[in-house]
Amino acid sequence: MADQTWYVTADSLRSALLDQRVRALVGLAPSAHTVVAGHSVVLSGHVTPSHAGEVVLIEQRGGGGWRVIARPRLSQGSSYSLSHRFMHSGKSELRAVLRLDARNLASDSPTIKLTVTP
Repeated sequence: MADQTWYVTADSLRSALLDQRVRALVGLAPSAHTVVAGHSVVLSGHVTPSHAGEVVLIEQRGGGGWRVIARPRLSQGSSYSLSHRFMHSGKSELRAVLRLDARNLASDSPTIKLTVTP
């Protein structure tokens, strides 16, 4: 869904405008939830409504905040897929973020957790 503006009319009267801002649905899925350090894992997802050609930010939580680790471009079908190597073992939290645009508020996927083994 895209942002909408609503109003009501009755007889010759019209209400004030009400803006409804919405978020896109952003998906993120790993090819595996456990990966060996230095080996690749495929991260893929889809954005609804279509934002074909736009960039999604893949972010990893760490050091008190989120940092961008990849910037895949959405395909014509509004999907993405990329291969990423995690070099350090431990638990990792990831999310995909679609930036604010004219149609949707900034939107992010649910956080996924990966375990990177030595």
